[in-house]
Amino acid sequence: MKNRISFLLLAMLIPSALASANDDYDFSITVKDDVTELDNSATIRFKMLSNTEVSVSKILNKFGEERWMTIPEIVNYEGNEYTVVEIGDEASVDYNPKTSQPDYDTNKNIKGINIPLTIKSIGDKAFKNLENLEEMNFPEGLTSIGEEAFKGCKNIKEINLPETLSKVGERTFEECSSIKTMKVPDLITDIPMYFCTSCDNLETVYIGENVKSIGFAFQGPLLAEVHIATMVPPVVEPDAFMSDTEITVYVPNGTLDSYRDKWGMIKGLVFEEESDGGQTAGMNSIGRTKLTVTQIGDNSLQICNIDGHLSVYSLLGTKVGEYFSKDVILNLPSGIYILKTDSTVKKVIIH
Repeated sequence: MKNRISFLLLAMLIPSALASANDDYDFSITVKDDVTELDNSATIRFKMLSNTEVSVSKILNKFGEERWMTIPEIVNYEGNEYTVVEIGDEASVDYNPKTSQPDYDTNKNIKGINIPLTIKSIGDKAFKNLENLEEMNFPEGLTSIGEEAFKGCKNIKEINLPETLSKVGERTFEECSSIKTMKVPDLITDIPMYFCTSCDNLETVYIGENVKSIGFAFQGPLLAEVHIATMVPPVVEPDAFMSDTEITVYVPNGTLDSYRDKWGMIKGLVFEEESDGGQTAGMNSIGRTKLTVTQIGDNSLQICNIDGHLSVYSLLGTKVGEYFSKDVILNLPSGIYILKTDSTVKKVIIH
C-alpha cells in the first residue's frame, strides 16, 4: 500500500451495537484519512471471537469519498488487546435498513485495502462489488478465501495469492476484469466453479503442483496460456478453460501424453512441455523467473539472481529473514519456506 495514502488508525472506540443480522459487532474504531485530514471518514467494526482475537465484521466508508484503508493487526477495547485474525462474511457489504437489501454504494469508492499479516481467512462476499478497488494485498499466513469474496472487483489489477493459501470458494475472482495473470498456489487441491471467470483481460494462468480437480474455473476472451506443475493430470470439467483464442497448456516434462489423454476432450487446447517441468533445484515454482536455487549442503541453499531484495517466510507466514544482495546462502532448519522477491514468489523445501 502506498505510504502517502495510508490511513492513520485512531484509538477512538464506539459502544457496541447490534444493527441487524448482517451487522453484528461488539465495538468499532474510526479512521482518519491522512491525505484529506478528514476525521472519522471511515469505520471498522469488530466481532469478538475469543478473549484475544477478533474478526472484522464491517467496513464503512462514511462519506463515500476515495479511500485507502489499513486494517490494524491489533485493536484495544476496554483495556484489552485483541489480534485481528479474520475478515468476516460480507465485511464490506452495507445493507439498506429499510429493505434489508445489499447496498454497494457505501463502499464503492474504496480504492485500496491493506490487510495485516495476522489475517488467516477472508469470508464469503467479504469485498464483493468494490468496483473501484485497485490495490489489495494477500498476506503470507492467509489460508482461506470464501465464495464471491472479490466478485465484481473489476479494477483490481494484481492478485498475488500467498503460498500459505489452501482453500478458495466458488466465484472468488469472478468478474475481476482487469487482472491479466492468476497464480494458484501449491497448497490448493481443488479449484472450484467460476473461480476466475468473466475476466476480460486474463491472459495467463499458473496452477500449482497439488491440484486434484478443476471446475469451470478460468474464462476470458484473451486467455492464451496455462502453466500447470502437477505430474498427474487433475480431473477437469470439459469447459475448465474457455477463451476466444487457442490456449497453450504447458505441462511438466514427461507428462505430455498423459495430459493429452486426460484433457483431450477440452476444445481449443494445445499441449507443450515446460522446459524445466516447473521445478528448479529441489524447489517448487509457479511461473517463470530468473531466480535460481541450488542445494549446496545439509540445510543450505544458494539463491542467485535476486530481483530487488529477498524475504523468507515460514509456511505459516512468519518472516525468518530478509536480504538485500543479488546472491544469498540460506542456512535454515529443515522445512518448507516461502521466498519472495520484488517480482517472484516461490516455495522451497529444505532437507
